[in-house]
Amino acid sequence: MREALTYAESTSYDCIFMSNQIYLKKCGSIHVFVPFYTNYSPSIYQRSPIDPETRKQLFLGETNYSIGKYNISSLDERRPFDKKCLYILHPEEVKALVEKGYDLKEIHVVKDSRGVEYLKLIEFNRSS
Repeated sequence: MREALTYAESTSYDCIFMSNQIYLKKCGSIHVFVPFYTNYSPSIYQRSPIDPETRKQLFLGETNYSIGKYNISSLDERRPFDKKCLYILHPEEVKALVEKGYDLKEIHVVKDSRGVEYLKLIEFNRSS
């Protein structure tokens, strides 16, 4: 996640979408990585605590959450796709979009030490 967010921070995208299926039911939620790996102000984050019920829903992938320019939600709820956003998705989600006929542009790929693709950063070439 560090590599994906560091890369996203180095771009000029106004909006960054993160799938809520990344780390689903493994670490609580990916929302904690945003202030940790970006320039997001810790004091602003601390003034906006997440209540326990929302945290539980994030853990289960059942709710959406925004923090600065980062939007965490289900890919199924994100229609139409905004060309101005960078999307951080699991490779299987990208594969499913390609199979559905979406025109995607791969921006960056995060791989583990064995070369296995872990995350893909993409943008949509047209509204679909």
